[in-house]
Amino acid sequence: DDVANLQQLVDLEIPIGIFIEIDVGQNRCGVNVSTSSGLQTVESLARTTLDPSNKLQYRGLHAYQGALQHVRSKAERSSLVQSQSVATAAKVNSHLLSLNPPINSPLITGAGTGSFLHELSGGVHNEVQPGSYVFMDTDYLANSSPPPFEHSLWILGTILSNATGRACCDIGSKAVDLVSGVPKFTNQMTSEYLTDVVYESGGDEHGVLNPTHPNVQAMSVGNLVYSVPCHIDPTVNLHSEIALIGDSGDVEDIWEIHRSCGR
Repeated sequence: DDVANLQQLVDLEIPIGIFIEIDVGQNRCGVNVSTSSGLQTVESLARTTLDPSNKLQYRGLHAYQGALQHVRSKAERSSLVQSQSVATAAKVNSHLLSLNPPINSPLITGAGTGSFLHELSGGVHNEVQPGSYVFMDTDYLANSSPPPFEHSLWILGTILSNATGRACCDIGSKAVDLVSGVPKFTNQMTSEYLTDVVYESGGDEHGVLNPTHPNVQAMSVGNLVYSVPCHIDPTVNLHSEIALIGDSGDVEDIWEIHRSCGR
Protein backbone atom coordinates (compact mmCIF):
# COMPACT_ATOMS: atom_id res chain seq x y z
CA ASP A 1 0.00 0.00 0.00
CA ASP A 2 3.06 2.26 -0.12
CA VAL A 3 4.70 3.65 -3.25
CA ALA A 4 8.13 4.15 -1.66
CA ASN A 5 8.11 0.65 -0.19
CA LEU A 6 7.19 -0.83 -3.56
CA GLN A 7 10.16 0.93 -5.12
CA GLN A 8 12.40 -0.64 -2.48
CA LEU A 9 11.12 -4.04 -3.59
CA VAL A 10 11.79 -3.14 -7.22
CA ASP A 11 15.37 -2.22 -6.31
CA LEU A 12 15.96 -5.68 -4.82
CA GLU A 13 15.78 -7.09 -8.35
CA ILE A 14 14.38 -10.44 -7.25
CA PRO A 15 11.05 -12.07 -8.15
CA ILE A 16 8.42 -11.16 -5.56
CA GLY A 17 4.66 -11.67 -5.80
CA ILE A 18 2.80 -8.48 -4.90
CA PHE A 19 -0.67 -7.97 -3.48
CA ILE A 20 -1.93 -4.40 -3.16
CA GLU A 21 -3.75 -3.99 0.13
CA ILE A 22 -6.83 -1.79 0.17
CA ASP A 23 -8.59 -0.50 3.28
CA VAL A 24 -11.99 -2.17 3.32
CA GLY A 25 -13.26 -0.52 6.48
CA GLN A 26 -10.97 -1.51 9.36
CA ASN A 27 -8.86 1.66 9.16
CA ARG A 28 -5.72 -0.37 9.66
CA CYS A 29 -3.48 -1.10 6.67
CA GLY A 30 -4.26 -0.53 3.02
CA VAL A 31 -4.83 2.26 0.52
CA ASN A 32 -7.83 4.46 1.35
CA VAL A 33 -9.84 4.14 -1.85
CA SER A 34 -12.77 6.32 -0.82
CA THR A 35 -11.39 9.11 -3.04
CA SER A 36 -10.22 9.28 -6.66
CA SER A 37 -6.66 9.88 -5.48
CA GLY A 38 -6.77 6.59 -3.60
CA LEU A 39 -7.88 4.76 -6.72
CA GLN A 40 -5.06 6.44 -8.62
CA THR A 41 -2.60 5.23 -5.98
CA VAL A 42 -3.77 1.65 -6.48
CA GLU A 43 -3.47 2.11 -10.24
CA SER A 44 0.08 3.45 -9.87
CA LEU A 45 1.10 0.58 -7.60
CA ALA A 46 -0.33 -1.96 -10.02
CA ARG A 47 1.36 -0.40 -13.04
CA THR A 48 4.71 -0.34 -11.24
CA THR A 49 4.28 -4.01 -10.36
CA LEU A 50 3.38 -4.89 -13.97
CA ASP A 51 6.30 -2.95 -15.46
CA PRO A 52 8.32 -5.57 -17.41
CA SER A 53 11.57 -3.77 -16.53
CA ASN A 54 11.38 -5.13 -12.96
CA LYS A 55 10.97 -8.60 -11.51
CA LEU A 56 7.82 -8.02 -9.48
CA GLN A 57 4.76 -10.13 -10.16
CA TYR A 58 1.28 -8.64 -9.69
CA ARG A 59 -0.85 -11.16 -7.80
CA GLY A 60 -3.95 -9.07 -7.08
CA LEU A 61 -5.82 -7.19 -4.35
CA HIS A 62 -5.75 -7.86 -0.62
CA ALA A 63 -9.16 -6.98 0.84
CA TYR A 64 -9.36 -8.34 4.41
CA GLN A 65 -11.62 -7.00 7.16
CA GLY A 66 -10.56 -8.59 10.44
CA ALA A 67 -12.88 -6.53 12.64
CA LEU A 68 -15.96 -8.26 11.20
CA GLN A 69 -14.95 -11.79 12.18
CA HIS A 70 -16.68 -11.70 15.56
CA VAL A 71 -19.76 -9.62 14.81
CA ARG A 72 -22.23 -11.87 16.62
CA SER A 73 -25.36 -11.46 14.49
CA LYS A 74 -25.19 -13.37 11.22
CA ALA A 75 -27.42 -10.82 9.47
CA GLU A 76 -25.33 -7.88 10.67
CA ARG A 77 -22.08 -9.66 9.86
CA SER A 78 -23.27 -10.44 6.34
CA SER A 79 -24.50 -6.89 5.77
CA LEU A 80 -21.21 -5.34 6.91
CA VAL A 81 -19.15 -7.74 4.79
CA GLN A 82 -21.17 -6.86 1.70
CA SER A 83 -21.06 -3.09 2.34
CA GLN A 84 -17.38 -3.00 3.32
CA SER A 85 -15.15 -5.85 2.11
CA VAL A 86 -17.11 -6.87 -0.97
CA ALA A 87 -18.24 -3.42 -2.12
CA THR A 88 -14.79 -1.87 -1.72
CA ALA A 89 -13.04 -4.72 -3.50
CA ALA A 90 -15.60 -4.55 -6.32
CA LYS A 91 -15.12 -0.79 -6.65
CA VAL A 92 -11.34 -1.07 -6.98
CA ASN A 93 -11.50 -4.07 -9.28
CA SER A 94 -13.99 -2.30 -11.57
CA HIS A 95 -11.74 0.76 -11.71
CA LEU A 96 -8.69 -1.29 -12.69
CA LEU A 97 -10.64 -3.16 -15.37
CA SER A 98 -11.95 0.11 -16.82
CA LEU A 99 -8.46 1.39 -17.60
CA ASN A 100 -6.87 1.30 -21.02
CA PRO A 101 -5.27 -1.16 -21.07
CA PRO A 102 -7.26 -2.85 -18.29
CA ILE A 103 -5.49 -4.24 -15.24
CA ASN A 104 -6.71 -7.70 -14.33
CA SER A 105 -6.27 -8.81 -10.73
CA PRO A 106 -5.69 -12.59 -10.74
CA LEU A 107 -6.68 -12.87 -7.08
CA ILE A 108 -8.91 -10.82 -4.83
CA THR A 109 -8.17 -12.24 -1.43
CA GLY A 110 -9.51 -11.68 2.07
CA ALA A 111 -12.02 -13.06 4.58
CA GLY A 112 -11.42 -15.02 7.77
CA THR A 113 -12.97 -17.90 9.64
CA GLY A 114 -15.89 -15.80 10.85
CA SER A 115 -16.80 -14.18 7.54
CA PHE A 116 -15.52 -16.22 4.59
CA LEU A 117 -18.94 -17.59 3.64
CA HIS A 118 -20.22 -14.02 3.30
CA GLU A 119 -17.30 -12.89 1.12
CA LEU A 120 -17.77 -15.92 -1.10
CA SER A 121 -21.47 -15.16 -1.51
CA GLY A 122 -20.55 -11.62 -2.60
CA GLY A 123 -19.00 -12.98 -5.79
CA VAL A 124 -15.95 -10.69 -5.80
CA HIS A 125 -13.37 -12.50 -3.69
CA ASN A 126 -11.92 -15.55 -5.40
CA GLU A 127 -9.62 -16.53 -2.54
CA VAL A 128 -10.34 -16.65 1.19
CA GLN A 129 -7.97 -16.73 4.16
CA PRO A 130 -9.58 -18.54 7.11
CA GLY A 131 -6.99 -20.01 9.45
CA SER A 132 -8.48 -20.36 12.93
CA TYR A 133 -10.96 -22.96 11.66
CA VAL A 134 -8.20 -25.59 11.89
CA PHE A 135 -8.42 -25.49 15.71
CA MET A 136 -11.34 -23.11 16.42
CA ASP A 137 -11.87 -21.13 19.60
CA THR A 138 -14.72 -20.09 21.86
CA ASP A 139 -14.94 -16.57 20.43
CA TYR A 140 -15.74 -17.80 16.90
CA LEU A 141 -18.22 -20.34 18.22
CA ALA A 142 -20.00 -17.57 20.14
CA ASN A 143 -21.19 -16.07 16.83
CA SER A 144 -24.75 -16.78 15.84
CA SER A 145 -24.68 -19.34 13.02
CA PRO A 146 -20.96 -19.94 13.65
CA PRO A 147 -18.70 -21.43 10.98
CA PRO A 148 -19.19 -25.22 10.57
CA PHE A 149 -16.11 -26.31 12.51
CA GLU A 150 -15.40 -27.78 15.94
CA HIS A 151 -12.68 -27.57 18.56
CA SER A 152 -9.63 -29.66 17.74
CA LEU A 153 -7.07 -28.14 20.13
CA TRP A 154 -7.10 -28.19 23.90
CA ILE A 155 -4.72 -26.74 26.48
CA LEU A 156 -3.94 -29.54 28.93
CA GLY A 157 -3.46 -28.37 32.50
CA THR A 158 -2.78 -29.87 35.90
CA ILE A 159 -4.34 -29.04 39.23
CA LEU A 160 -1.66 -27.55 41.49
CA SER A 161 -3.71 -26.87 44.60
CA ASN A 162 -7.17 -27.21 46.06
CA ALA A 163 -6.31 -26.29 49.62
CA THR A 164 -8.92 -23.52 49.92
CA GLY A 165 -11.62 -25.09 47.77
CA ARG A 166 -10.55 -22.94 44.87
CA ALA A 167 -8.86 -25.35 42.48
CA CYS A 168 -5.75 -23.79 41.00
CA CYS A 169 -4.30 -25.08 37.73
CA ASP A 170 -1.17 -24.22 35.73
CA ILE A 171 -3.05 -22.58 32.84
CA GLY A 172 -2.05 -18.95 33.28
CA SER A 173 -1.28 -16.17 30.85
CA LYS A 174 1.87 -18.00 29.71
CA ALA A 175 -0.30 -20.89 28.50
CA VAL A 176 -3.37 -19.19 27.05
CA ASP A 177 -4.09 -15.76 25.59
CA LEU A 178 -6.40 -13.76 27.85
CA VAL A 179 -6.73 -10.53 25.84
CA SER A 180 -9.99 -11.53 24.12
CA GLY A 181 -11.41 -13.47 27.05
CA VAL A 182 -10.85 -16.41 29.35
CA PRO A 183 -10.74 -20.08 28.34
CA LYS A 184 -13.58 -22.51 28.83
CA PHE A 185 -13.15 -25.97 30.28
CA THR A 186 -14.47 -29.10 28.62
CA ASN A 187 -15.30 -32.69 29.41
CA GLN A 188 -11.89 -34.02 28.36
CA MET A 189 -11.20 -33.53 24.62
CA THR A 190 -14.76 -32.77 23.55
CA SER A 191 -16.74 -29.65 22.69
CA GLU A 192 -18.91 -30.18 25.79
CA TYR A 193 -18.30 -27.11 27.96
CA LEU A 194 -18.34 -27.46 31.74
CA THR A 195 -20.51 -24.38 31.97
CA ASP A 196 -20.29 -24.01 35.76
CA VAL A 197 -16.50 -24.06 35.80
CA VAL A 198 -15.55 -20.38 35.74
CA TYR A 199 -11.95 -19.41 35.13
CA GLU A 200 -10.18 -16.46 36.71
CA SER A 201 -6.65 -15.41 35.88
CA GLY A 202 -4.23 -16.18 38.67
CA GLY A 203 -1.26 -14.59 36.95
CA ASP A 204 1.44 -15.86 34.62
CA GLU A 205 1.46 -19.50 35.70
CA HIS A 206 -1.86 -19.94 37.48
CA GLY A 207 -5.54 -20.15 36.68
CA VAL A 208 -8.19 -20.27 39.41
CA LEU A 209 -11.37 -22.31 38.94
CA ASN A 210 -14.69 -21.34 40.51
CA PRO A 211 -15.23 -23.59 43.56
CA THR A 212 -19.03 -23.94 43.23
CA HIS A 213 -18.91 -26.67 40.58
CA PRO A 214 -18.82 -30.19 42.10
CA ASN A 215 -16.16 -31.23 39.59
CA VAL A 216 -13.92 -28.45 40.91
CA GLN A 217 -14.56 -29.32 44.54
CA ALA A 218 -13.55 -32.91 43.83
CA MET A 219 -10.34 -32.04 42.00
CA SER A 220 -7.13 -33.21 43.59
CA VAL A 221 -3.57 -32.15 43.03
CA GLY A 222 -2.33 -33.86 39.87
CA ASN A 223 -5.74 -34.12 38.19
CA LEU A 224 -5.75 -33.11 34.52
CA VAL A 225 -8.06 -30.43 33.13
CA TYR A 226 -8.87 -29.59 29.51
CA SER A 227 -9.53 -26.07 28.25
CA VAL A 228 -10.19 -24.36 24.93
CA PRO A 229 -8.97 -20.80 24.43
CA CYS A 230 -11.03 -17.76 23.62
CA HIS A 231 -8.53 -16.68 20.93
CA ILE A 232 -6.62 -19.50 19.28
CA ASP A 233 -4.02 -17.59 17.21
CA PRO A 234 -2.02 -15.90 19.99
CA THR A 235 -2.50 -18.96 22.21
CA VAL A 236 -0.74 -21.21 19.69
CA ASN A 237 2.02 -18.61 19.48
CA LEU A 238 2.73 -19.11 23.20
CA HIS A 239 3.74 -22.75 22.68
CA SER A 240 6.57 -24.56 20.97
CA GLU A 241 4.88 -27.92 20.28
CA ILE A 242 1.48 -29.51 19.65
CA ALA A 243 0.85 -33.12 20.65
CA LEU A 244 -1.37 -35.03 18.21
CA ILE A 245 -3.71 -37.40 20.03
CA GLY A 246 -5.22 -40.37 18.20
CA ASP A 247 -8.62 -41.97 18.78
CA SER A 248 -6.96 -44.36 21.22
CA GLY A 249 -5.89 -41.44 23.40
CA ASP A 250 -2.21 -42.04 22.68
CA VAL A 251 0.18 -39.38 21.43
CA GLU A 252 0.80 -40.20 17.77
CA ASP A 253 3.08 -37.33 16.79
CA ILE A 254 4.56 -34.04 17.96
CA TRP A 255 4.37 -30.99 15.71
CA GLU A 256 6.84 -28.17 16.19
CA ILE A 257 5.34 -24.67 16.19
CA HIS A 258 7.29 -22.09 14.22
CA ARG A 259 6.30 -19.06 16.20
CA SER A 260 6.11 -15.53 14.81
CA CYS A 261 9.27 -13.43 14.75
CA GLY A 262 7.51 -10.99 17.08
CA ARG A 263 8.48 -13.39 19.86
